[in-house]
Order: sequence, then C-alpha cells, then structure tokens
Amino acid sequence: MQRYLCTIATFCLLGAAVNASRSIPASTSFQSYRPIGDLRVWTFVAKDSTLGQLFSTVKKESEIDRTDGVEIEEILRLDYNKIGSERKLNVTSNHYVSNDGYYLGDEMEVTVNGQGEELQLKREDGQLKGYFTRAGNKNKSELNFSEKGFAADINFLDLYECFLAMKDIKVGDTIMDSVIVPQTMLVEKVEAIVEYYGLISLYNKVKDSAFVIRFTLPQVMIFYFTPDKRLVKADYLAQQMKAYLDVVRKVPVEALTRPALTFQKFITSMPLYGIYLMFGAVALLFFAGPEIQKKSLYVFVIAGGASFILAAFTQVPLQTYLAEKIYLPKVREGQSPYFWAVIPALPAGIMQELIKLAVLVIIKKFVKNTKQGFLFIGAAVGAGFGIIEASFISSQLPSISVWSINLLERGFLVLFQAASGVLLAAVLSTGEINRKILLLGAVILANSWIRYLPVFVQKNLVDASLLYILLPVVPIILTVYSVYIIRQNNLATHK
Repeated sequence: MQRYLCTIATFCLLGAAVNASRSIPASTSFQSYRPIGDLRVWTFVAKDSTLGQLFSTVKKESEIDRTDGVEIEEILRLDYNKIGSERKLNVTSNHYVSNDGYYLGDEMEVTVNGQGEELQLKREDGQLKGYFTRAGNKNKSELNFSEKGFAADINFLDLYECFLAMKDIKVGDTIMDSVIVPQTMLVEKVEAIVEYYGLISLYNKVKDSAFVIRFTLPQVMIFYFTPDKRLVKADYLAQQMKAYLDVVRKVPVEALTRPALTFQKFITSMPLYGIYLMFGAVALLFFAGPEIQKKSLYVFVIAGGASFILAAFTQVPLQTYLAEKIYLPKVREGQSPYFWAVIPALPAGIMQELIKLAVLVIIKKFVKNTKQGFLFIGAAVGAGFGIIEASFISSQLPSISVWSINLLERGFLVLFQAASGVLLAAVLSTGEINRKILLLGAVILANSWIRYLPVFVQKNLVDASLLYILLPVVPIILTVYSVYIIRQNNLATHK
C-alpha cells in the first residue's frame, strides 16, 4: 500500500512540476524583474539586413501625479532603407511607468526621414495630458485612459515585455486587453494566446526555454517570453521582420547620465581634456626629452590631433557598420564572438595607423629633418592623435568623475599613440623593406588588439577591472621598444 501511495505522490509531484513550468505568476513590481540600471538591447533584422536597435535603460525612480514609479530611457534607431523602403526612424524617449508597470507618461522626440516632432504626455488628475507637434505646430491633448492601463508599441519591445511581465502567463490562456500606443496616442486592442512552453530555437545554435505567445491584435506576431521575464525574440509575420534580445546588463547607477555632448558637458569636461593634454605632454617629454622645448614640435602635435577628425568620420562608422553587418549576425547564429570580433577590430587598427602614416609621409616630404628629429616628430603626431581620440571617447560616454579608472585607460591610450608614432616614423626612416613590413604590421596588430580586448568583458570571460590591468601591457611594450629605437639611433648619430 505504501508503495502505491509513494508512486501516486511521485506522479503528483511530477505533475505539479510540469504544470509549474507551463505557467508563471505576474511580477510583484516592475523593479522585481528590471531594477534600476538594467539595460536591454534588441536588434531588428529583415531580409538578412540589420535594420537597427532598441536600447532600453531603467534610469531612476520617479514620481508622477503622486504615483511612484521609474523612468526608462528608450533609444530606437531603425533604417528601412536597407530593405528598399525609404524610411528612417529615430526615437528618443523618457518613458514613465508606475511600480506596478502602469503607464504614467512620455517625453518623446521622433524623427522620420529627417523630420522631427515632439510628444509630451503625463498622467494628471486621472487623465493623460500634454501636447504633440505636427509640422512644428504644438497641439494640446487630453486622453482618458485607465490608471491601471499599460503602454505598448510593436517597435518598443520593452513595453510589451512589461505588459507580459505584469500578467499571469499560462499555456492555453488567452490574453485580452487594451493598451495605449505613445507614438500615435491611440488606444489599441491586444489579443493573444499562450500556445506553448518549451525549449525554443531562437536562431541557429542558440536555444532558450520560453513561452510561445501568438498575437492576432494589434497585428499578427509571435513573441518568445522566458519565465524570468525576458522577451528574447519577436517574429513580425506580416512585416517579415524579427527582433532579438542581444544584451541584458546591469549598468552602474552613476553611469546613467545621457551621453550627449552638450555645451555644458564640454565645459564640465574641460578638466578631463586638460589631463589628456598633460598625458600627451608627458609622453612627448618621455620620447623627445630636451627637444620638447622646440616650438615647431607642437605644430606636429596639432597636425596629429587634426588627423583624428578623419578617423572619426571613417574608422568609427566603419567599425559600427562591420559590427552590425557581420559581427552581430554571426554571433546571433551561435558562432564564436572571439573569432568574429576581429572583423571590426582589425580595420580600426589599420585605418588609424594608415592615417598617422599618411600625415608623417606628408611631413617627411615637406619638412627637412634628421632621422632622430623625425622620430620625435612621429611621437608628436601620435601624441596629438591620442589626445583628441581620448577626448572624443570621453565625449561619447556618460559623464564620469575626473579621477577614475577610465582616466588611466585614456592615459595609456595617449602613450600608445605616441609610441606608435615613433615606430611609424621608423618605418619611413629605414631602408630595409622587411623591417618596414615588420614594424608596420606590429603597430597595426597592437592597435587592433586594444580594440579587440573589450570582447572578453562583453562575454563575461574577463572582469572589467582586469581589463584595465591588461590594457596598459601593449602601450608599455611599444614604449620600451620605441625608446630603444630612439637610443640606438642616437648612438649611431654620435659615432
């Protein structure tokens, strides 16, 4: 009898476990599944082309209409020109939801094919009040929408993720609701059925356990939603478009300021730029010694800094393009990120070194100098290039304190560029073809290695703090060898 009771109990427990895997309860609060600092990135793909991405970051706690909630920064970039449709959509929004995930408002800027519009909508006294612009004209708006209603938009997957996270999900259930679409300020019906739960093939070799939820309204689409409240894939059947969740990461709260380069940020960043100048001066002093007193040397520092502008308009867009068109698609297919990360890293190293080399070729042609003096010029060009690159990188990132670990990283970047300038000058000074190829190849590979290293952090193979220890290794090796070349040349000159 006991044996039968044990068998029955075992089957009951198994049944309960299976049933549990087929259903998940609603989240208790928004921050229970997306805390402050949570970053999520979805990539949109159609016809084997990457159309763009949605970046969603939970920025901070907020209060609207006496309701506590959170502010979510959303950045959506979609370029339909890649698939033959003349439409380019850029949306930046500060989106507000209550602690229960209910809609509280938006501050939105929308640009379609270069035409910009604004939308401001906040809950106030039981209504949604604000304005939207059309052709530059401001139109006031008041909408009646339930205080316990959600926002959703087919391109803003973080909104649908919130919508699903705050509901009980069970295989076989039908979801019926109404949501507000912030962009259009219209209320739409939502109808969906939870079809299945199991191990799903998201793309090629990547799988995840997820609920398959088929929507019939507002359009036909299939969402793949995991038990830990991640919308990992969206299949837009009518549009023949898919979206994949690429990144889920915790961002330090202090790094959540918007990274736009404004006049105010430029002024507040002046101490950083001054420190980068100091790094450049120290690097130049290290290589050139007493020659640093020559005013003509600073003309070459300016020339090197100006040459980085060319890199900003060539190398940076090329890196972005290669990452979107080759690296990300290959990684989504389950292929090695460590292999494909070479694709955006290597061209970056090649382009930077060729730009500096071109500057030195021009200088060598028009400015007469000794071989030793030309090595000092190479250091000056490299230092100027590094100063502006460090400043450019800082302008693209959230505001940080002057004294931080990032400062050390930028300092070694300036040192690397100055050392590589010396080696490039040596390339042009030597007559041996094999030595030219060896030196140029070493400099390009070293530069590319610096661009490649972050992949280990992105894949959680190396901690970020360890990366800051690894980064100086290459600049130090190049610096030692550059000093060796300068001293060897100095000895040869005085024989």
